[in-house]
Amino acid sequence: MASRAGTGVLLGGLGLVAAYAVTAVVFGGFSLPTGADYVTLREALRQVGVDQVLIRDLAPHAAVAGVARLVLLLPAAVLLALWLAPRWPARTLATAARLLEAPRHRAALVAITLATAGLLVVWARWVFGGQPVFDDEFTYLFQARTLASGWLAAPAPPCPPCFENVFIIIRDGLWVGKYTSGHPALVALSLLLGSPYVLPLLLAALVPLLVHQIARETDGAPIGLIAAGLLVISPLFLMTAATLMNHGTNLFFLALFVLAYLRARRGRAWIWAIVAGLAIGIALNIRPQTAVAVGLPFGVWPLARLRGD
Repeated sequence: MASRAGTGVLLGGLGLVAAYAVTAVVFGGFSLPTGADYVTLREALRQVGVDQVLIRDLAPHAAVAGVARLVLLLPAAVLLALWLAPRWPARTLATAARLLEAPRHRAALVAITLATAGLLVVWARWVFGGQPVFDDEFTYLFQARTLASGWLAAPAPPCPPCFENVFIIIRDGLWVGKYTSGHPALVALSLLLGSPYVLPLLLAALVPLLVHQIARETDGAPIGLIAAGLLVISPLFLMTAATLMNHGTNLFFLALFVLAYLRARRGRAWIWAIVAGLAIGIALNIRPQTAVAVGLPFGVWPLARLRGD
């Protein structure tokens, strides 16, 4: 019965992955349809009072992509994880534990950290050419330069319609980015060091180290090293952290929060509780919704503990 149930879980996961692949092919890889005159469409919808942000966010292919990931890929990942979990060879972990004793373990961790820093520099400098590639990055850079000059907002340009951008607000004679100030403040500090990329890349390069420490707290050193290594080969992590987007800096403070929370809960030292609070507070000022989503379970846990075991 157990074997039959395991086979069903595996087939269910693979079936959902196949369904996602078929959906992606039908919708052309979820790319937006070409041939549409978006300029004319935007002007026509603007005349009838439709917000441009809605025009962009409600694109049919983008909506289908989001639903497909939620309905197909998320359950598929859960099913495949359930199938793989009991099949993880215990002997492999035992062998890894012997191979990764103190000196070798530390050397591997240093190598992973240096490799992360090197890969991020390569992506930022030679793949992206040291230039922003997303509108958000230009907005963060605009906000950072404003903060570095000692102001929270810049004076409005003489021709506001010439500088229209959905991420930058021009109102009442002021010119300001719409994002919270956490990440722009870090970029502003980085500008003072000579490049807007210094601090974002440095913090992102330390994320595998924090992930290692988190996994070590919960599952031991071998798992920690595996987790750090998997993060380094993640294309999503490398590509987003090598830009001026706020994903890398936010991930650093969220990982620091989780690590400090775990250590504070185990009574390591009261200072860890303060570090956890500061880290989640900074993350809340970088990506608010992400910080709430990650921090909420950790906030519920001590409240539940107040009611007893």
